[in-house]
Amino acid sequence: MSFPTPIPKILLVEDSQVDIMIVTEVLQDLAIECDLVTASNVEDALEELLVAEGASDAANLSQRLPTLILVDINLQGSSGLHLVRELKQDATFRSIPVVVLTTSQAPSDVKAAYDLQANCYLRKPIDYAQFRDLIAMIAAFWLQHAELPA
Repeated sequence: MSFPTPIPKILLVEDSQVDIMIVTEVLQDLAIECDLVTASNVEDALEELLVAEGASDAANLSQRLPTLILVDINLQGSSGLHLVRELKQDATFRSIPVVVLTTSQAPSDVKAAYDLQANCYLRKPIDYAQFRDLIAMIAAFWLQHAELPA
């Protein structure tokens, strides 16, 4: 007996509308079936996650939680690193892969992200084609190849 596979959900925490548009276009162009949810700051991301956490049963919870979280650390208000800290300290969210996707080249940001248990730290290329390729690689790896917890 096979069970239907839930559609993956990506939470993109990003305040650049251009970057959101690129991610959306790449996922559509690659025909990757997923639910892309965006939050422009840490507070909105946490609210989205808390709504999902409020699901009434375990099956519903697993369908409402993101499969993958992409977070920029250079956000208005709280840093995306604050979100990584909150996620990795919470048993409900800890196993969700968190990819830091940012323009920051500061070694201290890289170290902080990994110290906080981010799963990956990637720099956004400035070149449009390279950024598209990076998003395609992220989607292929995390949504098509990696085995993720249910």
